[in-house]
Amino acid sequence: MAGMPEKTVEYLLETRIDAQTDDGLVDTFLEDFILTHITHMPVNILCSYLKNYYMRGSTVRMDGTLPIDDYEHKIVAKRRVVAFLNLWVQILGLRFFLDPASNSFVEELYCYVLEDSQQFPEMLSNLEPMCAIRQLRESAMQTINRHSSVVLDCGIYCSHAPAPNPVLPFDTCSFHLIFIIYIYFHHI
Repeated sequence: MAGMPEKTVEYLLETRIDAQTDDGLVDTFLEDFILTHITHMPVNILCSYLKNYYMRGSTVRMDGTLPIDDYEHKIVAKRRVVAFLNLWVQILGLRFFLDPASNSFVEELYCYVLEDSQQFPEMLSNLEPMCAIRQLRESAMQTINRHSSVVLDCGIYCSHAPAPNPVLPFDTCSFHLIFIIYIYFHHI
């Protein structure tokens, strides 16, 4: 693999995605990569690589048909990318949608899967998970686009906090609490 991030993604797509079982357990190597990829491969680069992997193998003969091996390889490659994206979203949850690059990738891949499902009947099985991911994206965008909330007010959990929704990076603590802590530590 030579340590290249692209080779790691290729290895994951070609070996680990197909080894996933339906028991809900995620391969630890795959999960570790998804959680730590940002250290060696930014989201926009990973999305670009996944898009290229999805699109590869699309060579068409002069008569307009795909050779059987190329056709099957193309369908498998597309299925793997959708499965990887589905795992990525499951592992990161709402945090996945905080990045604009990942949001646009979901929309772009959804369009590709929609087009492919109309051309290739085998791609219909990929349409359902992509629709679910897109629906998750829409509900995440509603959560993310809410006004920021005061999470802590005077040292206690604020009654206006976004519960049961998660606390997001743009949620704030009351200035009053920060001022009290500042005064306390500077008078000792």
